[in-house]
Amino acid sequence: KMLVNVVATMAVCCALPRPEAPAASNLWQYDRARQLDVNLRALTGRGVLACPSPLTPQEAREVAESDKIVLVAHGNEEDPIFNYATRAALKLWESDWDNFVRLPSRKSAEVQERSERQRLLDETRTKGYCDNYSGIRISSTGKRFRIKDVVVWNVHEEADRSKPYVGQAAMFNMDDIEFL
Repeated sequence: KMLVNVVATMAVCCALPRPEAPAASNLWQYDRARQLDVNLRALTGRGVLACPSPLTPQEAREVAESDKIVLVAHGNEEDPIFNYATRAALKLWESDWDNFVRLPSRKSAEVQERSERQRLLDETRTKGYCDNYSGIRISSTGKRFRIKDVVVWNVHEEADRSKPYVGQAAMFNMDDIEFL
């Protein structure tokens, strides 16, 4: 009976719909990119792009296709799974969209780095955001790299902490990467 429950749980987990890759047909994941942007603005006063107002659909495309902006987000599952990544993030983690949005975000860090990563996420969950984080991550092929000047923030359905919590996001610049 226990084996049946495990298999059923795995089937449900694997059957969860994953988000589509940013494309013209979904306005470059405009709704998700805007959600990440407005939550960052509400918490820090700055946005994903250095523009005075929340992202437009064209700016969502600029972010999604950026080779410089590393922006990732995960959901609020017990073992959070990535659900957003820019082109720069996919390149850095040496992954395609379909594989990345099935990856538990903890696996973006080496086993020995995961407790520090979890401490950061717990602190972010309490404070709302953390700034100037640095840590070591690992690509899908095993390449190690240090990320620096990272901002990590909570994401709610709307830019209001009283609204339902839907996950966390992190952003940094490709220029702030050091390959190890």
